[in-house]
Amino acid sequence: MSISSINYSSSVLGAQIRNINQQLTDLSTQLATGKLSQNYSGMGTNEGFAIAGRSQLSNIAAYTDTITNVNVNINLANTALQSLTTIRNTVQTGSASTAQDLNVNGQTVAQNTAASQFGSMVGVLNTQSGNRYLFSGTAFNTQSVANAGDIINGTTTQAGFKTVMAERQAADLGANGMGRLVQTQPTPSSVRVSEDVAGSPFGMKIAAVSSTLTGATVTGPSGSPVSFSVDLNGLNPNDGDKLSVQFTLPDGSTEQIVLTASTATPTPAGSFAIDTTTPANTATNLNAALNTAITKLANTSLVAASAVTAGDNFFNTASSAIGAPVNNQAAPPAPISGATALSGASPSNSISPGFAAGDTITVNGTTLTFVNSGATGNQLNVGDSIQTLMSKIDQITGTSKPSTVHGGSITINTDDAASLNISGGTAGATAALGALGFSSSPITATQ
Repeated sequence: MSISSINYSSSVLGAQIRNINQQLTDLSTQLATGKLSQNYSGMGTNEGFAIAGRSQLSNIAAYTDTITNVNVNINLANTALQSLTTIRNTVQTGSASTAQDLNVNGQTVAQNTAASQFGSMVGVLNTQSGNRYLFSGTAFNTQSVANAGDIINGTTTQAGFKTVMAERQAADLGANGMGRLVQTQPTPSSVRVSEDVAGSPFGMKIAAVSSTLTGATVTGPSGSPVSFSVDLNGLNPNDGDKLSVQFTLPDGSTEQIVLTASTATPTPAGSFAIDTTTPANTATNLNAALNTAITKLANTSLVAASAVTAGDNFFNTASSAIGAPVNNQAAPPAPISGATALSGASPSNSISPGFAAGDTITVNGTTLTFVNSGATGNQLNVGDSIQTLMSKIDQITGTSKPSTVHGGSITINTDDAASLNISGGTAGATAALGALGFSSSPITATQ
């Protein structure tokens, strides 16, 4: 029979009291914090679930932030695009409804409005959300378009729109200011107008000629360069007879000159005088009136059409200065392949920059030298293919799996990737290695 200590029951009671006190403390903490435990060990069997749940909550919070940011960017982009419509309507309305009076700078109100709205449009295209340009695609830290002032006025190295427009206008007007048309009087009774050069993309083009001039002979438009002639044959036309000439302008629009034979004094605008006493003078009057009408057309409608075409040449990358639609955007380079040459002149299939004679690269301590021809040993001809270079590298590394070039990517295979080291021994070789995609040393390889 055993006899318990007289303190046994009291120690058991104390332990129970302490346990209850701890439970009370834990429950009070849970009530105050709203948490089951202050650490994962207190979660018991739910510890794993709590850790996973916290990770999911963190992911959900990240997704929520991303969605919020995307919504902000979408709303900003939508607002910006809507403002472009407003800008377009403002310019169109101003062009159609405002007076054409010129200010001290020689511009109309509509022109000033268009200039300011162009600046606004450029600002819209360069809209930023935080430090990101919304309309720059993956180049989000680069402006979408150049500054409005640079586009219009140019920079020290680039021509702006004003320069391109002035050059186009000079080309369209020609040296004589008649839209590159040449006017002569082959005989005392005839007048001839021709384009200056066959197939020229600039100036006015003779489209059609019609006449009701009594006794006159009209020839053309025909020939190369295109021309037409009017011969009065020594006779006077009747009062009210007309000569009509239609021209095509650089932007594709057409304009027409109509000259009326007249005996009125003074001679009305748009007419030429009939000399009843000397018919030869009537041809001279027709020649002078036609010259005046062509010059006026060239310095009004042609100038406007030239500006429109210059704008298309400048802003539309699918057009050219000759007015023919072409795709003059830079074509993406063809991806390298095993057959791509290590060096060569354009347009041969070679890397740029390529290797040159005298360049050296080092592969795992072995130096490879590039020569013009007759390569032996640890040499390669600069005209060899990339696959030849890969084979030479494989010989040095002793790989059991040949290196490959596929889809523009080079894969260097080696049995010991950690030991592979390829570097350029000369500046030219370093640049050529960069062209091949070797950006560091040692390079990344597969094993």
